[in-house]
Amino acid sequence: MSRAFVKEMDEAAGDEMPERPQSPHPNYVTQRGMGLLRKQLADLQAEHRRLGESEDLLDKEQLKRIDRDIRY
Repeated sequence: MSRAFVKEMDEAAGDEMPERPQSPHPNYVTQRGMGLLRKQLADLQAEHRRLGESEDLLDKEQLKRIDRDIRY
């Protein structure tokens, strides 16, 4: 395997953001906690819409983080 091929693979792997860990155990939540989670989701979605049209590379990285947090 050529060194150029290895380097190319390393750069491609760096583009992916790792997923947040999820517990295999049940996640119990209070009504207040559910409200806070819903507010956080709404805030993330609003931020995603705001950054969605940006051409800035830093905003693209922020979008990746927001997408990951929405999936979580």
